[in-house]
Amino acid sequence: MNTTNTSTTANPKIVGLFIFLVGAIFTFVIISVGIESNNLRKKCTANTTGTVISLEAHTSTRTTHSNGRTRHRTSTTYHPVYTFEVDGTTYQEESDIGTNPASYSVNESVTVHYNPNNPNENYIGDSEGLSVVLIIVAVITSLIAIAGAIMFISNFRR
Repeated sequence: MNTTNTSTTANPKIVGLFIFLVGAIFTFVIISVGIESNNLRKKCTANTTGTVISLEAHTSTRTTHSNGRTRHRTSTTYHPVYTFEVDGTTYQEESDIGTNPASYSVNESVTVHYNPNNPNENYIGDSEGLSVVLIIVAVITSLIAIAGAIMFISNFRR
């Protein structure tokens, strides 16, 4: 009688390397976004009042496959579109940051932070709050990368 064990186990070195790479990539992306956000905040030293004129809905669908079933999950975020005026010129911008539920209402007054040398560089909202969130996420993804590296390195000794 021929019995073959067909169970598969993941190679801990490969799993560790994968976890390290995913953590490192996410850490790099989060740090890059944080640096870009910080640079924009440093440039945008002037403030004015703007008005939210609409909310732009961004819908994305994520597909997952599990137990032979395909599931589609749809999510929508609302990005405020706002106008503001600097030196007689009106600017219109859609925020890069969207939320659900919407953080702003149509006709709401908002503080627009803009670059006095280039008002096309602007943002609304609290970028410092975003910085705190980015730091927390960067620390978590760094810890994931470190855990993956430890798993990868420790399995070389076996």
